[in-house]
Parts: sequence; structure tokens; C-alpha cells
Amino acid sequence: MGLGNVIAIGAVGIISRVFLKVFSRTTVVNYDRLLKYLVEREKDQPVITLMNHSSTLDDPMLWGLVPLRTLFSWNSNIRWVMGAKELTFTNPLTAWFFTNGRTIPTVRGHGIFQPAVNEAIRRMRDEGAWIHVFPEGYVNQGGAGMRPLRWGVARIISASKSAKFPTVLPIWHTGEAHIPHHTSSCCCCYYYYYYQWREDTCSNAN
Repeated sequence: MGLGNVIAIGAVGIISRVFLKVFSRTTVVNYDRLLKYLVEREKDQPVITLMNHSSTLDDPMLWGLVPLRTLFSWNSNIRWVMGAKELTFTNPLTAWFFTNGRTIPTVRGHGIFQPAVNEAIRRMRDEGAWIHVFPEGYVNQGGAGMRPLRWGVARIISASKSAKFPTVLPIWHTGEAHIPHHTSSCCCCYYYYYYQWREDTCSNAN
């Protein structure tokens, strides 16, 4: 990673970590598996994480749980995330920030063969990268479970095969849907986050 990556990822990681450790009560199930499959994996082992999307803060807030040495490492294998281009790359400043935060600008509605999906496949196949995806395609606070997954996820998994088949790691979390809207003046409230890595799901990723 370059200096811009370390600054953006490290700074946001610290803020997320403070939120999770100080201003909330956080329970993580199977944290050892999180480290095993995401942080301690071999550098050429591609991995894709799939997560429900209940808040615009799901990413990067969740990754405040990874060790600080990962957030500030020059050789970090921290995730690349597919983010909505119309929301994240709105001006030169946000473009710099999200680019250095390892966000792949994705145009919703442009199909599974758009440049963003191709880049995700290339990074997994050629670099053994970790790609993070919200397969629903948008924030879902309905509370009735996940909506149908977008087809691009299947293409990324099937087309990114290299010497090693990619690890597929589903993640389910609850609690962040209760965070006030981004226009709210309330910033330092106590929330309850519950991140659950299902043991049977993680085992299937072997």
C-alpha cells in the first residue's frame, strides 16, 4: 500500500475501532475464524466476503475489529470494497479518499460485465485479494432477512479462480440499522452491535 492508503485506512480504522470499543457494546462470534480467513491467510489466497447491508456505515465500521497492525501495514491485505460510484466518487476529494480507502467504484444497474466487476475479478485472480461485497446492492433495513443477491457475486466467484479457489465467507450482523441517519446531530450515542460469524458457514469455507 502507498502512503495515501495507510492514511485513509488507518485513520478510518481507528475511528471505527473507537466506536466499537468505546461507544458501543460489541459481541463477535468466531473472531478467531475472522482472523484466520481474512487477516492471517496466505497472500495469494483470494477471499470474498458477503455481508447484509443495513447501514451506510457497515463498511468501514466493521473493519475496526481487525488488528491495528493490519490497518497500518504497508503490506496490508485489507479488503477492497465495491461501493456505489454515485455516492462515493462525487468530487475530487471524496474520489481521493475512497480510492485510497480501497473502494472500487461500482455503477449500480450497469450489469455484471462492467469495469468494477472486472477489476474485482482481476484483483482476486492475479493478486489474491480480499474483495468485500454487499450482494443486495443497496441498504436494506426491512428486518425480514436479505433480499435476492445480485448476479455479479456469482460471476466474481466463478471467474476469479487462479491457482487457489477463492474462500467465500458470509457475514451477518445486526444493530447498525439503529444508527441515526447521517444528517442527525447525534454522533456519540451508545449502540449495540452484534456481529456473528456462523461457525458452520465458516467451516464450509475450508
